[in-house]
Amino acid sequence: MSSLVPEPTPRTRRSMLMGSRPPVTTLAVATVAKTPMTVSDMGRKRFGYSHEELEDCNAYYEGNFQLNQRGGFGQLCFLDTGAKYLGNFQADKFHGQGDNTWADGSRYVGQWRNGQKHGQGTFTTPDGLTYEGQWEHGRRHGLGSQQYANGDSYRGGWFRGLQSGRGTYTFADGSRFEGTWAEGRHDGLGLLYSNGGSRERHVYKNGFLVKREVLADGAAPEPGSRRDIFDRKVVLGQERADMIRATQLPAGAPSPRLIRRETHGLDLSVPPLKPKTAPAGLAALEDVRQGLPPLP
Repeated sequence: MSSLVPEPTPRTRRSMLMGSRPPVTTLAVATVAKTPMTVSDMGRKRFGYSHEELEDCNAYYEGNFQLNQRGGFGQLCFLDTGAKYLGNFQADKFHGQGDNTWADGSRYVGQWRNGQKHGQGTFTTPDGLTYEGQWEHGRRHGLGSQQYANGDSYRGGWFRGLQSGRGTYTFADGSRFEGTWAEGRHDGLGLLYSNGGSRERHVYKNGFLVKREVLADGAAPEPGSRRDIFDRKVVLGQERADMIRATQLPAGAPSPRLIRRETHGLDLSVPPLKPKTAPAGLAALEDVRQGLPPLP
């Protein structure tokens, strides 16, 4: 069988100095049938759509990848717990608009940033709590309204997850309180309107009521109105010292229907019994202690 590789062509001194290359000889190769190439959609890809299995937590991701990371639109599902996220990703984190459902049934629909709730969104829980408003780094921050399971609601300012600034708290019976909050507690001036028409002006400090003024009855204004803050028609006023002072009740008169026993006023106490086996010396000493005369 003859060799397909030809003998090398000797190079002259001129060719070596001038940098010329030896001639290239074409090799005879067998023709190979071209087979179409298929690319699997399993696992991470540098760019494009794929399906990724998460073996450690029995979950999967279907969606787009960017630079071998989840990026763009996709869905992440946890089969064991039922948790699911449908929305945008960036660098393997929730980023952009998305809809996330937790294992306990809680749900958030809104904006995300670096895996945290950030921007405008709505959060609901299975027990009936609903918050709709602004978020920052996963916490309520800005203006928002929250509905509670018992029918109460709050609308106003939030700061790092707590009620802060001006707001209105409406009770389930129709009464409402308009005032200011700080770190989730009443702080400053506020007005309480009952559903029966009564009005009260309150002053709070760090969550404690320090002053209370009952105003004349009247119709409650529109929410957010400051009309009654400077109302001078005060019917009753109380300071903090008056609120916490113990109530002094008058002494009650004795009832004439009380039973009066025949032995009332008599001393019915008796000396303790002495055992018969007690030594004579101890018995005499006990008599001396009790002031009894000695036995004959």
